[in-house]
Amino acid sequence: MAHHSSKRVVTSEQSGQQHGQQHGQSHDDANSGGMLDKAKEMGTAVLDKAKDAVGSVGSMASQAAGNVGHRAEDMLSSAAHGISSAGERLDKQGPQGGMAGYASHAVASTLQGGGHYLEEANFSGMARDMGNVVKNHPVPALLLCLGLGFCLGRMMNMKD
Repeated sequence: MAHHSSKRVVTSEQSGQQHGQQHGQSHDDANSGGMLDKAKEMGTAVLDKAKDAVGSVGSMASQAAGNVGHRAEDMLSSAAHGISSAGERLDKQGPQGGMAGYASHAVASTLQGGGHYLEEANFSGMARDMGNVVKNHPVPALLLCLGLGFCLGRMMNMKD
């Protein structure tokens, strides 16, 4: 049995092609590396612009929320002043003697006190006070919430 050994003969033309392919491959690697760097740079630039845009939108939203908060505080202050003024008018113009005068004075004092409270305590102060009331009187607060929920549910069912 004869064993043939096959040797491949590489011509100079084939050798040039192989060298060109290897050189082209390293050139392609360099090009793809450069393209990868450019893509990374573009991605970073896009990401930076997106961050700036999100920051701008966040800033605008924060400013809008602040404006709404200031308007709400102004409305609360205006309502509080109106309540205090109504209490003062009732105290001056209401009945002065007897049982009606006593009741009128009590209502006027309550209105004035409520108006002053609203003027002094902003929304966060009222929320803190409400939290203290609920903390100190949890059962009545729970019953009040259940009653309000029941009434709201009935009102919503009546509309349907």
